[in-house]
Amino acid sequence: MRLGPLATLAIAVVAAVLPAGASAERVRSGPLTVDASSRGPLIERFAPADRYAHWLLAIVWVTLAITGLILSLARQEDPDTSTYSDPEIALRLKRRHHAGLVLRSSDPARIQALLENYSRRFAEEFLAIEPPGTKPAA
Repeated sequence: MRLGPLATLAIAVVAAVLPAGASAERVRSGPLTVDASSRGPLIERFAPADRYAHWLLAIVWVTLAITGLILSLARQEDPDTSTYSDPEIALRLKRRHHAGLVLRSSDPARIQALLENYSRRFAEEFLAIEPPGTKPAA
């Protein structure tokens, strides 16, 4: 693995936590009991599609964090990444409103240093953030 023991440890933690969470769900004592006369309508907190999207995003985020890929939704329509000129850049993403680089090096410390530097720069130069609305979304 490119990051050595850190990547191995991360994979081991994820491999241990996922089955533990699944088994805890199976073992739990069931739904909380509430007096039926005092209970109002049942409101589902998260639909199955919401849970699926959440876990998919979490898994993708962890995967990208480990692999050396920097990707951001950009404010600019065609973001210019030409100021990123290190020889470790293996690929530049060319998509509208996206800024992305794939880094490659035999030195894990160099990749880590570039990821830290580029992450900060991407946030300043490209990152598109929509401020929260004043009213809750439905």
